[in-house]
Amino acid sequence: MLTAQQVHRLLCRYGKPAFKVAQKIILEEDIKNRNVREALDYFIREVWLDMEYPGLMALACKAVKGKPDKTLQIGASLILLRGAMDVHDDIIDKQGTKAGKPTLYGKYGQDMAILAGDVLFYEGLTHLNEAILHFRGEKRQEITDMVKEALFEVGTGVASEVEFRGNVNLLPEDLMKIVTQKSACAEMHARIGAIVGGGSKAEENALGIFGRLLGVLTMIRDEFIDIYEPEELQNRKEKECLPLPLLFAFRDIGVRNEVLPVLGKKKLSDSDSRKIVNIISRSGGIKELKKHMDEMKKTALSTLKMLKENKTVQSLSNLLDPIYEEIEMGYLGG
Repeated sequence: MLTAQQVHRLLCRYGKPAFKVAQKIILEEDIKNRNVREALDYFIREVWLDMEYPGLMALACKAVKGKPDKTLQIGASLILLRGAMDVHDDIIDKQGTKAGKPTLYGKYGQDMAILAGDVLFYEGLTHLNEAILHFRGEKRQEITDMVKEALFEVGTGVASEVEFRGNVNLLPEDLMKIVTQKSACAEMHARIGAIVGGGSKAEENALGIFGRLLGVLTMIRDEFIDIYEPEELQNRKEKECLPLPLLFAFRDIGVRNEVLPVLGKKKLSDSDSRKIVNIISRSGGIKELKKHMDEMKKTALSTLKMLKENKTVQSLSNLLDPIYEEIEMGYLGG
């Protein structure tokens, strides 16, 4: 069993080479405007240390007997494209800080964030096109379509989030759909890894399903953790949708009626977060969510049986080990 920190280190070990390529692309680009240049340097050095997704791609490639270094250029281009979407997402949410650090929007303002995000889009698309030139026409088009469809699906999820913003009556199924849509990039990275590695269509499909479920489970874990962090919970109630576990817990009217007055406070504190956790721990909706998570984890692990057993496939299965780690609510213990 790996801890969350060990999983992070594993993915970063495989994803760091692609990140270094992406970082080099941005740092060496001749940006004429000093402010945009400074904003991009800050983003790629301090904020967007995205190594986990390219790490998943490299592992998927290796799982089908491919060479992980062949994913470097595609992985780097997708780091830039996802970075652009992240910058614009923070603008939409007016999110000034994330994980205790100023976002690009928070540090440089909306205008500079939009311009820097545009540069990331241009660079990502340019380098993706260069990265897939050596593939045969059919595979090149398949990768292009896969990237387009995944980014569009994520964008659709973000658009729905904006539509549902501040809606405490949102059904958990609606937010679960958004979480699933926003996990499209995890599936896309796993599938592209299989394609680059020369895997069969069956192997690609298995890794794609695994990637999607891994993405969903990881996001649900983050949804739980957001409840423990007053600043993030405050941001969620004001500018986004409430965390998924709350929406499941709200199936219980008594729980809902106890939680809403706490959420109604102007500023949430650590004690408020703890109080909310204690209240929703009584909810049957949380047990329902836990059951969904168990089923998804079981399905994800079963899809890996389509692949020939090796150390890399075992490493992929280990990515699911910490799904419940740091979720301290007693009901998750079963």
